[in-house]
Amino acid sequence: MAIEIAPNIIVDTQIRFGKPAIKGTRVPVHVLVAKVAGGMTPEQVADEYGVTLEDVRAALAYAANASLRHHKNTPSLARRVISKVAPP
Repeated sequence: MAIEIAPNIIVDTQIRFGKPAIKGTRVPVHVLVAKVAGGMTPEQVADEYGVTLEDVRAALAYAANASLRHHKNTPSLARRVISKVAPP
């Protein structure tokens, strides 16, 4: 059973062992985030994985929020991530 934990982000024990994934796909959030962190643009990631740009932004926002919850003293990390994907 899928549970939407954030916009466009679900967890389902039948998909990727319950790790957060893009809704309607089997694409894990951590893969999209890692690709952007590795230097790909959000547009390139969306194209490569067959998801929308909004899905990539949702994955990055989810990761930034998770980072803030776990690392309360590093809000600059979230700002750096969000600055990479914020619409111009």
